[in-house]
Formats: sequence, C-alpha cells, structure tokens
Amino acid sequence: MMPQLSSNADRGLIVALDGMDQDHAISRAGELRETGCSFKVNDLMTALGVGAVSMLSPFGPVMADPKWDDVKNTMKNHMLKIAPTKPKFVTVHACNTMDALEAAQRVAKLNGICLLGVTVLTTYDTDECRSVFGKTPRTKVREFALRALSIGIQGIVCSAKEAKMLRGIPGMQDVILITPGIRPKWATNPDEQKRVTTPAQAIRNGANMVVVGRPVNNARDYGMTPKEAVESIFEEIRAA
Repeated sequence: MMPQLSSNADRGLIVALDGMDQDHAISRAGELRETGCSFKVNDLMTALGVGAVSMLSPFGPVMADPKWDDVKNTMKNHMLKIAPTKPKFVTVHACNTMDALEAAQRVAKLNGICLLGVTVLTTYDTDECRSVFGKTPRTKVREFALRALSIGIQGIVCSAKEAKMLRGIPGMQDVILITPGIRPKWATNPDEQKRVTTPAQAIRNGANMVVVGRPVNNARDYGMTPKEAVESIFEEIRAA
C-alpha cells in the first residue's frame, strides 16, 4: 500500500529553488504558488539560515535540504533550531551513525516533521559509488534505507531507479519516497546527474514525490515559463 500524504499540495512535485538569492526565490515561489507544488531549499539556507524555510512557507510546503551529517548532539541541535520554522521535510544523510539519526528523528517526530534519509546522491554512477561506498548504488541505497527505517525514519530520498526495488522490501510500502534526478522528457540540457528518470517513470517506480530544479528554473531554454514547465511536469505525473 502506498503511503497517503495529507493533501494534493503535498503530492507530486517539489521545485528546487537552487542557486537563487532571497528575492529571486520569493519571486519564483510566488509565481508557482497556485500550481500546488512544494519547494526545496538548500544553498539558500547557507545565506539565510533556517529563516529560509519561514520565508517560503507562505507559498507552500517546504522541504529543507541541508543533508546534515554530524555527531549526535549536533544533529539534535540542528533539528531543534529548524523545528520552529515548521518545514514539511528535513533531509539528513542516512549513512550517519545510528545514534545521530535517532537524535534527529526524535526531534522531528516531536515536532511533526518528516525526516528524510538521503541514501546515494543521484550524481553517483556505479563506478563512483563503488569508489566511495564499496558497493553499487542499488546495494547501498537498500542498506541506507533499511538503516533509516530501523529507527523510525519514514521518508527516503533515492534515485527513481532504485524506488521500485525499495517498494518490494517488507516495511517499505508505507515509506514516503522522494526522488531527485528527475528530467522531464523535454529537458535535454546535459548536467551532472547520472541516475536520471522522467517524472512519469519515477511515479510508476513507486515514488510519492519528485524533485525538479533546473528544467523549471531554466524553462525559457525550452520555450516555456516556469509555471508552464510545472504544469507540464504535473501532466506527466498524472499520466503515470
């Protein structure tokens, strides 16, 4: 059984507001607020801290994407700092120690935040994953996801190429799977992403939500506005 999220605004598409300053991010979120998408903040938190979440929350659900990976006490303190801003999701690296993940999960659970365990970044191909982690992406995604699940984390970030495999693992049917490395069929500009699928493929493989950044933010390269790009991605999702 697929996990049920709370509303249409929580399903489907998360737009990554990467490489933007404060004004640009607010403008883009305002432009897209009526589409029903959510928003991801990463490098904007370097400039604004956790206040980036508060700034964007009026426009839709926010995925805070710091990918924290630190010792137990620091992980707890990170979560205590971000909790008052009420993000929908917060990411941490699932390769961290179990006590650090447990500390982050305890704070997340107390504050109604869905903690997301990041498995293997979608910029890793098989050779690089073997070099860093000693095994293939498929094997390490499974291992990291099971670590996260074992301490109660109910959200996993993985490539859509591994989503179907995760859905087949006992206990993973109710986990929220969020997949970056998503490129709509019309987005042909090359970039550093290695394990890539279309939005429709990701949903068919078991993803709940997809993360898309550059195809939306650079939509004019494809003869569209960002809003038109979002609407096109939602059409792909609905057709899955």
